Amino acid sequence: MNYMERVVKRKILFLAVFLLIIATLPWLLMQRGGNGFLPLTPDRGTESTASTRQTFYKWQDASGQWHFGEQVPEGVQAVAINVDTAANIIQSVKAPAPAAEPTTAVISKETLNDNAPPAPLPGVPFTVNPTEIPQLLEKTKQLQQQMGQRQQQIDAVR
Repeated sequence: MNYMERVVKRKILFLAVFLLIIATLPWLLMQRGGNGFLPLTPDRGTESTASTRQTFYKWQDASGQWHFGEQVPEGVQAVAINVDTAANIIQSVKAPAPAAEPTTAVISKETLNDNAPPAPLPGVPFTVNPTEIPQLLEKTKQLQQQMGQRQQQIDAVR
């Protein structure tokens, strides 16, 4: 038996043992009280039951400090708060109502050359003042030239 035959036989033996383990693993889990890989019944941990519902109380003392507890002190008017620990208690966020009619505006070259910043256009979000756009374009050109010079310096060193 040559070396290659022994390697192939070892690989086949390893694969057979591996497949046997994978095939028996769900059965072993079931024997140990588990429910295998895919439970057939729904998760009972998130259902609302009497044990997941609790009532807390909140009240305010004479100095305005709020207090919370399971029992209300005598002579204090409290508000009952019902909590279900199995429920989602995060309040949903309402989306803003859409605008009735989209608006557009035209920016003229004269408007951009004025020193006074233009009034914000309805429906057009700006992160930059429109009057600063020509200066930003000039700075971008300067940065491109600087990067080109640096690249030439790097190429000259190589």
